[in-house]
Amino acid sequence: MKREVFAVLIDLYLNGKQVVVFGGGSEAELKIVKALDSDAKITVVSKDFTQGIMRLADAGKVRVIEYDLKDGYSALKKQI
Repeated sequence: MKREVFAVLIDLYLNGKQVVVFGGGSEAELKIVKALDSDAKITVVSKDFTQGIMRLADAGKVRVIEYDLKDGYSALKKQI
């Protein structure tokens, strides 16, 4: 069975908003870079992070929380 993939464009006003990104891979990195253009305050939650995300964290542009989402959400809520 062939799966079709559709791109969806969403225009979000994120200026000054708190954004939480779940996942630290290359797709998340692309979304984070776009969100940074709007001056959003970004927290990234993942077990692993790309080097690019870690560079952004080292530069103080994003906050990273190392957390395995398989462990559940309830403990994570206290950190965000």
